[in-house]
Amino acid sequence: MSKFRIAGMDWFDVLIHVGITIAVAAGTNIMFGGNEGRPSGDVAVAATFAVSLFLLGLRRKKAMAHGLDTPADQQRVDEIEARLADLEQVQFRVAELEERVDFAERMLGQAREQERIPRG
Repeated sequence: MSKFRIAGMDWFDVLIHVGITIAVAAGTNIMFGGNEGRPSGDVAVAATFAVSLFLLGLRRKKAMAHGLDTPADQQRVDEIEARLADLEQVQFRVAELEERVDFAERMLGQAREQERIPRG
């Protein structure tokens, strides 16, 4: 089963991260600024998003460092590499068969030409 990944992370992880960021930003806006439009509320919300982006970057870096860490991912890569090797062998055999068919066609063509030419 393949996972849809965003920035090296599962989509569900990113969705949770975004949801928590929005909840914390709304909370900081209420705590520091409320509906009064004080600049401290806007600064707190901006700081919340900045910290969230920083944490998302750290999580992405960690996820990308792991790469194909799970056995399922590695198994899938191994299967794809095996299929690719098989495909390369099949392509080689097809090219060889094409050469043989061309040779057989030439030989048949020569035999037909010799039958047409009167001996004399």
